[in-house]
Amino acid sequence: ESESEPELGAITELVNEEAYIIEELKNEEKLGLISRAIRCEMPEIDIEERKTSFKEVKRGLSQEAVVAESGRCMRCRGCLLTSQGSKAEISDADAFIARLTYVTGVNKCAECGECTASCPVAAIDPGFSPRKLAGMAMLENVDKIALSEEIWSCISCGICNTICPYGVDFLRFIQGVRTLAVSRDSGNVPHYSEQGRLAVAEISATERLRWLDGVEGLKVGDKGDVYYFSGCISFLDHVYHDRTNLRLLDIARSAVRILNSIGIVPAVNSEERCCGHDLLWLGDEKRFQALMRANIELIKSSGAKIVVFSCAECLRTFDIDYRRFYGELGFEVMHISEFLKDKHLDFDLNTSAEELITTYHDPCRLSHLGIYDAPRAILARIPGVKQVEMAHNREHTLCCGVSGLLSCSPIARVMQMSRLAEAEATGASKLIVTCPKCWIHLDCALENSVKKGRRIEIEDLTSLLAARLKF
Repeated sequence: ESESEPELGAITELVNEEAYIIEELKNEEKLGLISRAIRCEMPEIDIEERKTSFKEVKRGLSQEAVVAESGRCMRCRGCLLTSQGSKAEISDADAFIARLTYVTGVNKCAECGECTASCPVAAIDPGFSPRKLAGMAMLENVDKIALSEEIWSCISCGICNTICPYGVDFLRFIQGVRTLAVSRDSGNVPHYSEQGRLAVAEISATERLRWLDGVEGLKVGDKGDVYYFSGCISFLDHVYHDRTNLRLLDIARSAVRILNSIGIVPAVNSEERCCGHDLLWLGDEKRFQALMRANIELIKSSGAKIVVFSCAECLRTFDIDYRRFYGELGFEVMHISEFLKDKHLDFDLNTSAEELITTYHDPCRLSHLGIYDAPRAILARIPGVKQVEMAHNREHTLCCGVSGLLSCSPIARVMQMSRLAEAEATGASKLIVTCPKCWIHLDCALENSVKKGRRIEIEDLTSLLAARLKF
């Protein structure tokens, strides 16, 4: 601590110096001693031309304008932070935001508006804008963004990350500002966050391997090269036990049954904990890291070289967030569809099963990892199963509308209904998912829309594959 304090003090001093310089520049401008450099405006289509043509036209800045813009100070604060490699503590909010905008690339935002134009929340709620939040972090008082309700409106689907031409990591930015908000006891932290925090206690008290109860023939062990991380399936099944269409325990059972069919006895552990996905997105970084360390040490003790997941959220958390906070994990992480596809493992499937038309929903969390082909490849290997694509698929997928236990709102319901409508428009009888949360949220919307004639069924990929295995 004694070594980090001088470094943090240096960052604070630099940030204060920047504020002083900015104030001096404003005073000199008012006195007419200096003039403000006017920003170059993006060329626009003439208003009369807009009335007759709806074609998309992109007109970038000229070379001269690009050079002029590059010469402007964008207040990226990079000059203040380049030599200061330590992480700013949340107690120093200004330094924290300064570093956050720098490491996430928010300081490179050129206000092009591509993120807002592609954001599913902004499409429904005109008051929300990723660009607005970026500007708030750069130009406003730190309390304004920490107390902002908008930071909790983001569903973390990641479309803005995909579309941003400047490579801004908006997802990591949202994680950071939520952590800041929680550290400052923001009154705008949604009440859903309490459900998420309580879930940690309940999850810990829930028998992690309850999905093995009463099932014969499943082979698991304490150690092995392959570890199966079941996630919070047992807890979620406990919460949604009254939803008859949800067969959440079957996801874990099916995953192990598939692995057993190709000669693999996966390691499992009753001391396994929640991956911490929801806590991290709720801004509770401290408890997230505690869960992370416990899970990593537990998996290492099993001797596993590969960890297989059937939950997209768990995989994303391990592959991106654990690596960011912990470093090299010491084992490989894979979605079960990747594992089956990339390892070229053969399994015997029933060729006499009924024919089925399916459409696959790309979950946001697998989209963050660029995993699109593996689930489709597994579906293609199942005899009698035909695939049809929805209008929005792969990197252009539509979110199920809810991130974790954060925001099941009217806006989320509109997204869910839109996704179900797309699925039904394909003519498929089954919507295939690879994320338990997606199944829960879409099933909820489906139940509430039965009166409107919606009839498509939802099923997890592992359950469908396991049901077609020969025994």
